[in-house]
Amino acid sequence: MSLGRFGANLGFIERPLFAGFVWGAVTGDMSLALSLAVFYELFWLDLFPAGTYMPPNPLFPMLCVLTLSESLAAPDIVTLFLPVILTLPLAALGSFIEKRQREWQVAGYNRVILCLRADGDIGKAAGRAVSASLAQLFTVNAFVFFAATTLVAFGASALTAWQGQPLTFQYASWPLLWVIGAVGGMLSLRIRRNYILFTAGGTAIGLFLLLPL
Repeated sequence: MSLGRFGANLGFIERPLFAGFVWGAVTGDMSLALSLAVFYELFWLDLFPAGTYMPPNPLFPMLCVLTLSESLAAPDIVTLFLPVILTLPLAALGSFIEKRQREWQVAGYNRVILCLRADGDIGKAAGRAVSASLAQLFTVNAFVFFAATTLVAFGASALTAWQGQPLTFQYASWPLLWVIGAVGGMLSLRIRRNYILFTAGGTAIGLFLLLPL
């Protein structure tokens, strides 16, 4: 069991780079999918699961943006930059759903334990618990993802209608997005000087943008 566990570690499947590669292979737009995946891979690099802590789920916003990109005639960073930034909170929503899902499974686990204590059919009880868990997981995630993507698309359409033109960020570029994402990689080094430099640099840039010259 131990050799199997460490010899067949499939944790990479839930990483943004793997999901981006699969999306690119299916849709044919590998450049866009991997460019977005690099950002989402870096942005939360500082946060990793430890004990009962569940970090934000980067796949949630990434798949939302990729889904929205399919509705655009020519998706690129100029048209997707604002959706990328605005959908970042969906990562926290994905983590919250996962946490709630684990709490819901306590009821199924308790039913299996009660069946075991009552000398019931433990195999059948465990099978029902697993089936119910998978059905619940798929239903909840599919509904929330559909609702979130629809809400983001509706909001973007409303803003476009209000401004009379598509929302774009003409100064956006992939390197700029990756630099923003690299903040997570820098903070993951756990070096105090990095935190100080990041705070000072962010403050300086904020003052430069806010204060009149």
